[in-house]
Amino acid sequence: MKRFGHLGLLLLIAAGVHLVVLALLHGMGAWADGWNARISDDWRRRAKLGKVENSQVVHLNISDSDHSLRSDLTERATYIKALNLLSETDVRGLLFDMIFVDPKDPGVERDLAQSLMDFERAYLSIGIDPVSGVVEPGREIPGAFQPGRLSPGEIPYVGRVVSNRPMLSNAAKGIGNITVPADPDGIYRHFPLVYLAGKDQVLPSTVLRMVMDHVGCEGQHVEVVAGKAITLRPPNGEPLEIPVDEAGRMTLDFRGKWGEAFDHLSLPVMLDGEENDLIFDQMADLVDDRFVVFADISTYSHDIGAIPLERHYPLSGIHSNALQQILEGRFYRVVPWHWNLILWGGALVLLSLWAQAKKTSIFLICTPLTIFGCHEVHHWLFRQEGMMTRPLDHFLAMGFTSVAFFIYRHESVQRSRRRLRSQFASYIAPSVLQRVVDKPHMLNIVERKEITVIFTDIAGFTRWSSHQDPATIHAFLNEYFESMTAIIFRHEGTIDKFIGDGLMFFFGDPVEQSDQADRAIRVAFEMQEALDTLRAGWKDRFEMDISLRIGINTGLCTVGNPGSSQRMDYTAVGANVNLAQRLESRCSLGGVLVSARTMALQKDFKGKSTEMAIEAKGYDQPVKVYQLEAQ
Repeated sequence: MKRFGHLGLLLLIAAGVHLVVLALLHGMGAWADGWNARISDDWRRRAKLGKVENSQVVHLNISDSDHSLRSDLTERATYIKALNLLSETDVRGLLFDMIFVDPKDPGVERDLAQSLMDFERAYLSIGIDPVSGVVEPGREIPGAFQPGRLSPGEIPYVGRVVSNRPMLSNAAKGIGNITVPADPDGIYRHFPLVYLAGKDQVLPSTVLRMVMDHVGCEGQHVEVVAGKAITLRPPNGEPLEIPVDEAGRMTLDFRGKWGEAFDHLSLPVMLDGEENDLIFDQMADLVDDRFVVFADISTYSHDIGAIPLERHYPLSGIHSNALQQILEGRFYRVVPWHWNLILWGGALVLLSLWAQAKKTSIFLICTPLTIFGCHEVHHWLFRQEGMMTRPLDHFLAMGFTSVAFFIYRHESVQRSRRRLRSQFASYIAPSVLQRVVDKPHMLNIVERKEITVIFTDIAGFTRWSSHQDPATIHAFLNEYFESMTAIIFRHEGTIDKFIGDGLMFFFGDPVEQSDQADRAIRVAFEMQEALDTLRAGWKDRFEMDISLRIGINTGLCTVGNPGSSQRMDYTAVGANVNLAQRLESRCSLGGVLVSARTMALQKDFKGKSTEMAIEAKGYDQPVKVYQLEAQ
């Protein structure tokens, strides 16, 4: 029960530290969000990336090298040729990642509008400035529609609009937004699917507009719920749910670097298909039944930014990645609450279990392993399950919890050591006590082992004390026990108890002593010698001519620390303890009486020993003992 109470306290400490860390991280929102995103970036870079299998998107590019081949690549007449060529293929849709703002020759503009109309699958884009406030009512924004359900959350509004020439906008299959803001650290990780275009209207991204048409979903069949999902519910198809954050953004899953993930087609090469049937056939094979993203990726366009995988990335790739993700149904979702409960709660319980381990090495090894294991679980959830976690929050919470546990363990150990020192300083020799303090579990072991037990008693003390005042008795015992204790501790003995004027102590525990019998005999004679010195002064002061009886026995005893949590009593019990007391009572005045086992184990005694047999309570046969005399 005490162990479970200790675990409960640790869990409370862990929960408190977690709450404090989470509150602090919440207050540092942008900083914490940035570092969580950087961890996810690292996971993306460590993943095996490459060409997208079954890619449904192709890039049609105008690069720096293309400009050196032809000077008319940005002319609208060139785009007309491209549209005419693509119209002869089975392209699903063409996304223009560019805006036709400037007026051109009216005839060419009419021809481009006609080509867009004839192509029937071209989507033009507009640019906007996202704003947080409500825009002026009644403004018409190209491509905006009223969804069937709108819960706007923190979705930004459409501010300033950069649109195409009206004639071209009217000729396109659909209009959408291509503005994609970077994260605060300048890295593109999120893709806004909608912006608010008024009280009850939204402006979709060009990608979302293409997907709506692809699945046959009109605006009234779209549900926009910020912080949850944008759901397309086509009348004749399955619903398509796209998870989004409070700002209406989906998290991008970049499948590879610019030149690796998708197929690329150069505009000059495609135009060569006008004259070369082989080139046209190759181009048609590349784009058939796929979507095409058309963009100027030259340095002139300045449409380049940083993504988690590389620092210089043409931003048209953001649209292709978003489109591919939606078509595959491959999304990152916020980790469900029950996963968070399992992950955070499991880690918290494990840390608490390690913190109450008896061995510090277990805590020091298992704690970092637990944190590393949580890192791998976060990584697995991100890469395999598409779940967006907040690993930094968890790692910091676990780290600070581990520090708190380390401090708690340290203070608990120090408190336990102080308690042990206070409790046993009067019973265990300082040199032995230090070893016990360093390894307190020694006192928690109850075992049967061979020790040497010594009993001493002052002859005539009871009769003498009956005629003395308490102060005299107290002064006498203090002086006597102080002298005897010093001798016992000098030989690293353990005092079991003070019994009136008697002493019980032993050797061989809590630390092993191979020479325990020799130590016991040496102590016995040193105590007799010390008593001779004290006797001269005591005879006049205390009017007492004292003698000491000492009994020593070696044998198996049960040694341990029985008692309650409030009071422990480290002691030895058993028949061999009783025999040592019997020997003391049968010993002659000023003598030392030892058992045969003690005599057999000793090696250093050089004095005289007299073998005898005594009757002892609890023994059917006489017990062989030895009366020892010093040289």
